Amino acid sequence: MTQPALAYSRSELPPVSADRGGYTPVALAAIWDNLVSGRWSVVDSFSVGDRSYLAFDLRAHESGRPRLTERQLEILERTLSAPCQKVVAIELGRTASTVAWSLAQSLKAMGFSCQASRVPSFLVAAIHAHHGTTDLVDARFRGWGEGSMAFGIASIPRPDLCLAPLLTSTEYAVARLLADGNSRSEIAALRNASTRTVANQVSAVFRKLSVSGRLELLAHAARTFRRAAYGD
Repeated sequence: MTQPALAYSRSELPPVSADRGGYTPVALAAIWDNLVSGRWSVVDSFSVGDRSYLAFDLRAHESGRPRLTERQLEILERTLSAPCQKVVAIELGRTASTVAWSLAQSLKAMGFSCQASRVPSFLVAAIHAHHGTTDLVDARFRGWGEGSMAFGIASIPRPDLCLAPLLTSTEYAVARLLADGNSRSEIAALRNASTRTVANQVSAVFRKLSVSGRLELLAHAARTFRRAAYGD
């Protein structure tokens, strides 16, 4: 979860319940470009029901926020699209600590306060849209505010919706909580279960989907999602 900027309050958001009306379709690839170029900055991320949301400061460039360097962008894209940081480090001939540091700096520059292991599924879907490897190509977008305080909010169907037919109801419930960035201990607390039980359930999810971690699970969901099946 990102921390809201001083001038932003979630209470000021357009009503999520009215999300189906009054919005403008915006390409996910364009949202990605605005984030990595420094034009927009993320101020909040959350999920409601079957949709994932990002809120943005649309005037980030006016505060001199720098765009990501080519090296930062390469590491970020590879990590959000590939299995794990260690693989990216090997492919680029960098140490794992260097990759982790670059990721942290990139996410911070984009407005995220979370670790790479907890990036929202919306961002993973956006990078796949940028590369044309997902059917999730558009987001619903609303803007509000004016002058130096202009904000926007975008939403997409949860990419993990496509995982439901592949998992048991319990496994899917755990997968959704994992996709939302919860740790195993946090999931255990939310489900009133033991950490060992949740760890076993997460392992079962990874085994069934042939993935090795949360980021790979999110990438798998983004690639597998079909808009015709879940609509928008």
